[in-house]
Amino acid sequence: HDSFTGEFLNVGVAFYCQSPAFFKVRLLQKYSRITSAFPLADGEFYRRYISSLQTKFDKMAEKVNSKQTAFEEWLPDRIEELLYQVLPSDDSSIQFSEAQGGMTDDLEATFEDIYRRLVEIHLPTEENQSRSDLDVWSVFSKTLREQNVIRYLCPTIIHADSQDIEFEHAWKNGRWKALQPLSFDLLHPGTIDRKAWQYFGRNVILEKSKELTILYYLLGKPRREDSAVLKHYAKAKDLLGSSEHSKKIQLIEEDEAEDFARDIAPKIEADTSHEKGK
Repeated sequence: HDSFTGEFLNVGVAFYCQSPAFFKVRLLQKYSRITSAFPLADGEFYRRYISSLQTKFDKMAEKVNSKQTAFEEWLPDRIEELLYQVLPSDDSSIQFSEAQGGMTDDLEATFEDIYRRLVEIHLPTEENQSRSDLDVWSVFSKTLREQNVIRYLCPTIIHADSQDIEFEHAWKNGRWKALQPLSFDLLHPGTIDRKAWQYFGRNVILEKSKELTILYYLLGKPRREDSAVLKHYAKAKDLLGSSEHSKKIQLIEEDEAEDFARDIAPKIEADTSHEKGK
């Protein structure tokens, strides 16, 4: 919150291996722990800022892990050379600690273990048992990365009815198209209802915008077999995807992620190439 005090909370982990090439960063989007520790912290600003950083790190991870020519077959010895390209070392509130090293025969499993030990273990029980929009995005981004189209996505702001609505993952062909991950993997039915109505309100606003063609809601389904939670999730889908204000909306569930990525990838490539050709 204030680097002068020297008080820090772990909100993410960055992991890097030069060979085999492996780079992964995961940042905590939930902010209740931060605002509990630092009451003056702006939780919504934190969420937007962290989401923006995560998008940048994901794009860098795609380049590193696929050894794209943008890196000219070069990968640094140390992780700092990658991290500082997105988040320079300064006196801001978000900082990386000094790098540490080790050995493992399973990079992905070790990353998950360290993230749990340094970040998730400190979350309130409710947050630990639910998923954020960023968690859901990780499911869909994996399939989009496999189709090699993540690099075409970028943040944008849609202006509608004197309101600005931000999207982290969008592309353009004359008008914008966007992907919005939405986690409904939440503990309480009331929380699902509130989130559905929040985004229904955005649907109403976006319906009048001439800047947006289509919005794909990428849905994270509740994992618990709780009849009340699943019932409210079904109602949330009806509200978001079947109302008179859903003409620009398409719902995609997690179990459709691979098929969706295969279907949308050529469209994204065609749209972006057409846009560049203008």
